Amino acid sequence: RQNRAMDNAQDTESATSGSDRFIDRGKRIYDLGDEILVVCPKCSGMAKVTLNVDIPAKLNDRLFAPRRLVCTKCLYRDKWAGRQVSVGGPADWYFGLPLWLTESCCGEVLWAYDLKHLEMIESYVAAKLRERTNKGRNSFLSKLPKWLKSSKNRDEILRSIGKLKRKLNAGT
Repeated sequence: RQNRAMDNAQDTESATSGSDRFIDRGKRIYDLGDEILVVCPKCSGMAKVTLNVDIPAKLNDRLFAPRRLVCTKCLYRDKWAGRQVSVGGPADWYFGLPLWLTESCCGEVLWAYDLKHLEMIESYVAAKLRERTNKGRNSFLSKLPKWLKSSKNRDEILRSIGKLKRKLNAGT
């Protein structure tokens, strides 16, 4: 738990270091799966996929820990307890539901699992100088598609991120 607290402090440091500079501290895509916002299969409102247990320390235990789906609108519920996940892309890893935070952008689809993920992408895109620590070579940010890294798309991407934040705040 102490390591996770340090990771969170480092994320905040990277995100708040200003729009001119971003330091990639090596956050992996697997570190983002504790909460995933999805489209409810029943009412199309916002639902959350979360851990159904305390957060296990080991990545493998955390990745395959039981999950629950709860809609914030209609209160639809479901449970997942399996041994197979599908990580990456605009769907959740467990139920295969479309992500809540998706937006057409630059002829592509901009997506994020939750607000924390979206804010990391926003900080990265807004930065004019992007630096990596040694851990940054394996981060999800180092594997972003070229259109998302391109400075010529910066303004459009940031506008789309603003739309996603408004959608999240509205919860509809």
